Amino acid sequence: MSKKSLAAVALGTLTMLALGGTAIAKGAGHGGPFGGMHRMVEQLDLTPEQQELGMALREDAKADQESQRSTRSAAFDTIQAELALEQPDSALLHGVIDEQVALMTVTMHDRLDDLLTLHATFSAEQRATLVQEMDEAKARKETRMEEGREGSRGKRGGQGRR
Repeated sequence: MSKKSLAAVALGTLTMLALGGTAIAKGAGHGGPFGGMHRMVEQLDLTPEQQELGMALREDAKADQESQRSTRSAAFDTIQAELALEQPDSALLHGVIDEQVALMTVTMHDRLDDLLTLHATFSAEQRATLVQEMDEAKARKETRMEEGREGSRGKRGGQGRR
């Protein structure tokens, strides 16, 4: 897995761990792409204070995400404009990517700090439950990925994805 892919996965995981319980506090369902994370956090049986902290952290993350959406869009526009040229400016394009990676790094550290803030409020039982739920979620994901790999082989005449 590339560093960028790993960073994206880590960011998503950290964000959802830090903020996933807040949807449960608001009575959200278990559907959607993060339903499993919501189930995981629900198992923690958060106190009202932990739920309130989670809501505050979630709002901070949502605000960051909104501001970064326009930054990513501008980066895409710059890349697109350069690639339309006969001679794209390689240094400019690399700089755009470097800026995006730096922004992602800051965001990941912020989400990790949020997670650690919430984690500091967990009881020993909640921490043990979190680790157990993460292990189970990882096993489910690996099973889905393996099933996906097997399924894709049949669609491409036995070649599969490489």
